[in-house]
Amino acid sequence: MKSTSQSLLGNQMDYGLKKLKRIFKLNSVVIGLLVFCMSLAVRADIHQVDEIKQAISQVKTIVHWPGDDEVSPLVSAYEQADFDQYNEQEKAEYLLKKLSMHQWGNKITEFINMVELLFSFESNEYQTANRPVFQEALHTLTQFRKSINDLVTQYHPGLDLEFQQLAKHYQGNGIVIAVIDVFEPTLLERQRAHYPLAHIETLQSFGNPVALNHGNSVIDIILTIAPQAQVVPISAEAKTYNQAMAYLLTRDDVLIVNMSRGFAEKEGELDTEFAGLLKKALMSKIVIKSLGNTGTDLDGNITPLRQRLGLSDTGNLFAYDLPLIKTFTALIEHENYANNLLFAINLNTFADDIALSATIPGQNPMVANQSFGIPAEAVYTWATDNYESGSSFAAPQLTAITALLLQAYQQSTGQSSQSVGHIVDILKQSARISVLDSTQTGIGLVNGDKALSFLVYDPAAM
Repeated sequence: MKSTSQSLLGNQMDYGLKKLKRIFKLNSVVIGLLVFCMSLAVRADIHQVDEIKQAISQVKTIVHWPGDDEVSPLVSAYEQADFDQYNEQEKAEYLLKKLSMHQWGNKITEFINMVELLFSFESNEYQTANRPVFQEALHTLTQFRKSINDLVTQYHPGLDLEFQQLAKHYQGNGIVIAVIDVFEPTLLERQRAHYPLAHIETLQSFGNPVALNHGNSVIDIILTIAPQAQVVPISAEAKTYNQAMAYLLTRDDVLIVNMSRGFAEKEGELDTEFAGLLKKALMSKIVIKSLGNTGTDLDGNITPLRQRLGLSDTGNLFAYDLPLIKTFTALIEHENYANNLLFAINLNTFADDIALSATIPGQNPMVANQSFGIPAEAVYTWATDNYESGSSFAAPQLTAITALLLQAYQQSTGQSSQSVGHIVDILKQSARISVLDSTQTGIGLVNGDKALSFLVYDPAAM
């Protein structure tokens, strides 16, 4: 049912008011305290800034760093930042849009990791002689990273999922979620201790996949929203991906699959064996996939946002995934289970535009009708202790909300086998209208609480 122009305007005004409420949800007393803290934390005195600059210089000298680095410009931006010109309504956007401060933590971390690697190449005698100064300098940089992330946290508007009531009553208890990704096994063990209410199963690893913390961060986001869920981490390399999918089909208890990685490719085309396995999975499970981070639509056309800024595509190595998505969705377009494949589009932190790196549906109405826009330009994850960005971190937000709704459905009806399709329908029916059209943000934004109200009052769910 199409909205009239009057109701669309009303929805957009309501959206704007809700956005302001999320950003400025603190009362005036707390805001006053934050302003005072900001003046101390951001406008660092010359001595503090000089310590950070000196630390950068020291580690670069010790490891014989060639040329420029990416952290020094951040320190200069930090030193020159002028918050006095902005009122409270503008500071959050100044931090996250103008300065992109949510990205600083990862840049500092990457620099620290690189200098540590270079230092490890030096002789034992050299390391022993320089370690005290080296470690002290790294400590200064680590503290700088933490102070930046703390500042981002103060002004971050939070997850834009409208799920306060949903989270109050449901935490994902009894819901089993498969996460197909790559993981650091030792970090998984630490996550088990960090999330005592959840159950993170033993890693199911096929072949010899690379050990990276990408999947760990995905789990962080899921358990931040659904802290009592059960997670099945599944990892595979390219040649064993189909083995991982076959294992997934043995898990009848898994009703949600988070897939923040590409579809399987074979000789430049969609792997037919993989396609068959995914079709079977969709018959009984909801599969939630990140749409991508190419800065284009599915046909490779540059997004309107990047066109306005005069930018080309992002050069993302996973651009090969776009034709695979198009091929697979065309294969299942007329199947009943096609509805169970959902995509996550990355929006900026304030949900008023797509993210700069986002892949969008473009002129693909089927994918648009299966996609949700979710802000994931700055999502904190415990695994990295930084803010992460990309559609990989939009997908687990949708996954977790789906898990909460599944728990609500199962507890209200005592059923689980028929719940999958109904939950997808409710997610779509309750989606919030975006300020952009469906070619960019698909169905719209998730509304967890409205979905819950549909679930509670829909006689078909009872």
